[in-house]
Amino acid sequence: MSNSLLNQNNYEEAIQCFDDAIKINPNNCLAFNNKGNALYQLNRFEEAIKCHDQALTINPNNCLAFNNKGDALYKLNRFEEAIKCHDSALNINPQDCDVLNKKGNSLQNLYRFQEAIKCYDKILTINPNNFLSFHNKGNALYKLNRFEEAIKCYDNALKINPQDKEAQTKRLSALGMLKKQQ
Repeated sequence: MSNSLLNQNNYEEAIQCFDDAIKINPNNCLAFNNKGNALYQLNRFEEAIKCHDQALTINPNNCLAFNNKGDALYKLNRFEEAIKCHDSALNINPQDCDVLNKKGNSLQNLYRFQEAIKCYDKILTINPNNFLSFHNKGNALYKLNRFEEAIKCYDNALKINPQDKEAQTKRLSALGMLKKQQ
């Protein structure tokens, strides 16, 4: 019932159901994690982090709880901590493209563009048609003034999703910047 409430965006009721489940079983890792997800949806990030921490106390190898905690930390602009959580998730599941992408985004927010590019490259070895990886790698290359490479990434992103306005705009901007460099 609580998961269906969560899926219906009925977060307050879902939180109450998760609390009820936790009262019945205080070691219900999934209930803590899902309560954290509901709190996250309500922009109650600090509370969400506490729930994910509780889930990790119960199961220190819970990849999903590390990922979700990292997401909440990201929303609070606590990028270094988010990276640590995403690294912990990647230690459990090194092929998780979603977590690799999130780690790359945190690295970009810290102006660590080369490291971010490595995350996106790893995703592309796992899934060579990952739109977000091409797009985000293009953004990192753009910020490094590597416009020609950025354009290639945006081109690849647009082959996958030709309607993406942001990739179209970034590509045009990179073309303009490349012309200025020449």
